[in-house]
Amino acid sequence: MSSSGDLVPQGQDVLNVLVEARRLASQLLHVHGDDMPGVLELISRIESEERAVQNAMEAGLPRPICCSTAHYLKCVGNVACESEGLLALFVRVESGVGSVWADIVCHGGQKYVSCIAISPNSLHLSWIGQHYGKRGVLEKALNMASIRLLNPSADIVFFFERGVPRLAKVALLKIGVMVMGKEVEGPQALPAFDFSTSASCSEFHLDKEGDCKKIMPTKIVPTKWNRKLLDIPALISLVSDVCCIQQELLRAALSEVKRGVMAVRSSPFVIEQLEDELKGNSARLQTLQLVENKLVFCAESAISHLNSLVQTFGSTSEMKRFQEIERNVIVLEKDGLLQPWPHINVIPDQVLFNKPSSSCILALPQSGKIKKQTKLSMATAELENAAPITSNIGFIHALRSSRILIQSHIIPARALSAGLFNEMK
Repeated sequence: MSSSGDLVPQGQDVLNVLVEARRLASQLLHVHGDDMPGVLELISRIESEERAVQNAMEAGLPRPICCSTAHYLKCVGNVACESEGLLALFVRVESGVGSVWADIVCHGGQKYVSCIAISPNSLHLSWIGQHYGKRGVLEKALNMASIRLLNPSADIVFFFERGVPRLAKVALLKIGVMVMGKEVEGPQALPAFDFSTSASCSEFHLDKEGDCKKIMPTKIVPTKWNRKLLDIPALISLVSDVCCIQQELLRAALSEVKRGVMAVRSSPFVIEQLEDELKGNSARLQTLQLVENKLVFCAESAISHLNSLVQTFGSTSEMKRFQEIERNVIVLEKDGLLQPWPHINVIPDQVLFNKPSSSCILALPQSGKIKKQTKLSMATAELENAAPITSNIGFIHALRSSRILIQSHIIPARALSAGLFNEMK
């Protein structure tokens, strides 16, 4: 154990950082007053940390000094002082997967900041989930990004007080997180985490090009986060320009839900769709935005059935939208082959489910939400690095309970059934 004398210089450095943090907190208090949520908490945390460091110096305990949150508290104070439209510090924010903590909320509630004050080496360990068993930084970023489910225009910012390695910065930018802080030297690759030796559930690593890759753990201890549903539109940026869509959302992409007054009155689901349509936030618009200029995998039965519906009941605009989608459709047949719809020129190779996660998807037991065709679609999406677009939340939950992470875009199950599609005409 180190003597108290050996710890004095380190402890004094930490106390100097806390003095600066206290100055910044006092400045916040002077400018915003004690009515600003979180300012008094920041001051309280600084005072508590000062007492802990002083006691550690007297007792010769290195850990409270080495693991001090002084740099983090200083970072929060510094960023808060420079932020425009500051609303609060240390806020629990509701998101699409529960609630998440934001260190700073500013710009009128449109910017959510998380302060990271660990060293680059510690950041490397934290990234792969080995930093005192805490959640990895990328996993924290995914959690923060879920704020956009309820506030699509929100900016998610990670401020790195002591620098950020380039590969970490690239991966965060790819999931739509703004990165602030100087870029520093880091490892050439962030290795995959060994799930067999830890209870952490970080499910990503970076290759040498800085791309985010999924890894399939052989053994994993479930955590609260691992059981949550990832439904983050920003994840679409991680995949190629290919998507996989199911029949109910193909119908949603076509139907405008603006006619059939009696049908609207008779169905609360259609009423909700109509309200979303009028607000410009319908399942149709969301789906069209996701499939635009992309190759689209879908089941042969889905595109054939939709074709007959559109030809029989479709309006001029609905027929036009169907033709635009149809040009990029790749039909997924029952035997696991990808074949082109008549207008497509590219014929992908035969599907060989040789990825562990694809095989696990096919091995799921069938049930009401887990049908053979759905498994085939999802396995193909995983194999081809495509983004599944679905309203089948039950299937995604089943995947996650089986330790399979699918980067999906989930649209609420408001698509018209075949019966309602007919009735609305």
